[in-house]
Amino acid sequence: REIYFFEKGDFDEPVCSFVLNEEEANQLGSVLMGTFFKPEAKEEKEMFLKNLIIEWISLEKVSPLVNKSIKESEIRKKTGASIVAIIRGDLTITNPSPDEILREGDIIVLVGNKQQIEKFYEIFYSACEIR
Repeated sequence: REIYFFEKGDFDEPVCSFVLNEEEANQLGSVLMGTFFKPEAKEEKEMFLKNLIIEWISLEKVSPLVNKSIKESEIRKKTGASIVAIIRGDLTITNPSPDEILREGDIIVLVGNKQQIEKFYEIFYSACEIR
């Protein structure tokens, strides 16, 4: 239940980190899994969610990510965004291993801030389709 933030291009030492309590972790998990939730109107949570972007991206056959591992694709290194889940048919792989191979038809759940998500689309979007 720990969240780490890194500087662009430097993923060795986090700039900051924080720990979620059980309720916050459950709420974030609900968002990541695509279930409906309405956050409490607390200033800290609103600020956190305001800066958090979650994208569901369907990988098409022509995607440069297909048949590559998460590690090999270097999404986090190149963009700062992270794959937090892969939806593969009826299977949902949460917190996938860096060695997980991305496949045609996978839906990746990508998390980052606005700049990180924009960078992902700049590098990979031409072959990916927004869900």
